[in-house]
Amino acid sequence: MKKLNIILSIIFATIFIINGCRKDSDSEPDGTSIDNSSAQKATIVGRVLNEINEPVKGVSISAYGQTTQTDLDGLFVLKNIGVNKDRCIVHFAKAGFFNRAHAFIPTINSVNYLKIVLTSNAQTHSLSSTVGGTISLPDQSSVQFQPNSFVTSVGTPYNGIVNIALKHLSPDDPNFGFIIPGGDLAARDASDKEVILYSYGMLGVQLTGSGGESLQLASGTTAILNVPIAASQISTSPSTLPLWYFDETISLWKEQGIATKVGNKYVGTVSHFSFWNCDFQGPRAGISGRVIDCNGNAVPNAWVYTSTQGHGMTDQNGMYTGEVLASFPCTISANCGSNSQVINIPSLSVGQVYEVPDLIVPCTILIVNTPVIYSKVNGTLKSCSGQNTNGLVTISDGNDFFIYQFINDGNFSFNVPPSTQLTLNVVGYDANYQALINSPAGSDSLDLGDIALCDPNNTGENWFVLNGGGFNNKLFVIDTTFTDNIFSASTYCYVEGANHETGIPAYLALYFNGTTIGSNSGYLNIDVDGTLGSTYDLQSGFGVPIFEVVRYGNVGGRIAVLFNSKLANAAGDSLQVSGKINIARRQ
Repeated sequence: MKKLNIILSIIFATIFIINGCRKDSDSEPDGTSIDNSSAQKATIVGRVLNEINEPVKGVSISAYGQTTQTDLDGLFVLKNIGVNKDRCIVHFAKAGFFNRAHAFIPTINSVNYLKIVLTSNAQTHSLSSTVGGTISLPDQSSVQFQPNSFVTSVGTPYNGIVNIALKHLSPDDPNFGFIIPGGDLAARDASDKEVILYSYGMLGVQLTGSGGESLQLASGTTAILNVPIAASQISTSPSTLPLWYFDETISLWKEQGIATKVGNKYVGTVSHFSFWNCDFQGPRAGISGRVIDCNGNAVPNAWVYTSTQGHGMTDQNGMYTGEVLASFPCTISANCGSNSQVINIPSLSVGQVYEVPDLIVPCTILIVNTPVIYSKVNGTLKSCSGQNTNGLVTISDGNDFFIYQFINDGNFSFNVPPSTQLTLNVVGYDANYQALINSPAGSDSLDLGDIALCDPNNTGENWFVLNGGGFNNKLFVIDTTFTDNIFSASTYCYVEGANHETGIPAYLALYFNGTTIGSNSGYLNIDVDGTLGSTYDLQSGFGVPIFEVVRYGNVGGRIAVLFNSKLANAAGDSLQVSGKINIARRQ
């Protein structure tokens, strides 16, 4: 399989927060409510990954009263939701990871893209609450705890084993800009002035008791942090820096304390825990611009980054906005499989907004570090009425190449590796679509034409035909009252309802291995008269029926399976059953 390598260069000199500026105000939205004076509509689409860039399924995502979850590919859509136009905040949560908030400036009435990297909160250490002690990571990050310094969330002294998750975030990590709590490094200093930060490293600490209860430091006690300085920053690291903690209630960093440089670390004292950050701060200037390809076409969902810690993504029109530290020149570039040219941003005055010249990415992608001219895949999404419709389109080679866009107007065009077998998947609101395609050679285009995202019976078609055992081509169509499915190593689909002719309760259940379209086998169970356990309850052995999985959508989409198999009822009669199940995928 061809390997796609995305090359990122990060040189730390100043700070740029793409889609990260915010209005001056006395209070900040917390991401769960809307300031009605500034509420606007926007669509937010993104992908959630872990620290080794694998997709994370089942992440709970919330913003302004709307919720969703990521699918198998880590993708999510919050469609046309009300947002605060000055600073939109999205929250991410999943067991096994630190909670994450991400703030950005939304492009109103448009599709906004996010890339989020979650960090594991797996236990790294434990110690006795009465003894305390020092815990450390191999990279020399450490925390020193006093004896008898722990309390529960309601302030009750805690005695017992303290379980600790310690996480160091280094600015030398290529994913640093996508990991940062809050996303935009927006902060308030000790005088409550709004500033932007430049980080020299962060430590996250999560404390739990033996029963899983949350713990904190007791009032009047402290702990000592040691934060390693990144190799790229040693020569520029100041002798002292303010300490900042992340306030999850408003998704902002707040100044509290001082960190002192001791050797290759910053050492500071803290009185409570969340994520702590060693930073200097400064006044802000703004920038905006556009990313285009070599033919002048807008490039949505492209990574944009500067010679510092700021990362972000372009919207559906290839546009981005952001902030830089005033009076500090820096550079900016973009990446969507290949890097754009690098553009210099001059020293800007406080409050100035600079229009960056277009960032142009070449008409190539990098395959095994070699630029290769891409080919194109085009198509149009159609509704049941034949009109252009919207949907989330992904194309993958099953290995390292994965791209996605939310298509608003029905028309899509993707740059893809040439002469490669790809999986095309579309998640629509009426139906889903999945197919294997072969991209053309060189710079040629493959036009897929119209793709119908249409299920005329949106509740699904669930039926079967029996022959034998007293049945002669007998059709049972289930008017559905309940559908469910369970995703694990295998898939279980269940339909409960009534025969539409007789009104007699009936159900149809099947269980099969795998999660992709194609031939399969598994377990089939049918009840035709509502009397479970009767001679008409038909059940196969595992592996006997032949299933053809014709649709396996993402969460919220549909699973559709055709089957044709021989079964036996309780009396030993041999029957032939054929039919279809088509239900919503729930997990």
